[in-house]
Amino acid sequence: MRLLLLSALLAGCAFAPSADDSPLRVSATNGTASAAPVFSWTPTGATSLWVTDPDDRSVWGIEAGGRTTAGRYERVLLEAPVPYGAFPGGEDDGQPHTTTAAQPLRPGTTYTVHVTYLGGGSGGFTGRRPIVRQGSATFTVSSRIDP
Repeated sequence: MRLLLLSALLAGCAFAPSADDSPLRVSATNGTASAAPVFSWTPTGATSLWVTDPDDRSVWGIEAGGRTTAGRYERVLLEAPVPYGAFPGGEDDGQPHTTTAAQPLRPGTTYTVHVTYLGGGSGGFTGRRPIVRQGSATFTVSSRIDP
């Protein structure tokens, strides 16, 4: 009987409801001589943001930061809107960090901003898998942008 209950419990965990992997809705403004492109997304909160050129080379990237409070680590997500090259939030340990330093943007070039959210899930016997949301948008700049 105990073996049957344990089997039923494990089977129920293996078929737990799936996580929401709906895509992020990402938008980007085009850059001008007086304003850098600005990136936004919904739902709010992201774990990484990076910009690529037409050859798929990264020209800027940031990742979420984190901090330990009362012995427990917590991630601090990226919050929209984020202007190109800007360091969102402050500069303390809990803030995002740069993965690729911002490069100048060339006029007439189309770039792509990629935004990812990775969270939730714990694996093991809970049956929960990580939630992965991704989205992207393209933008162009009319004049050189130096971060």
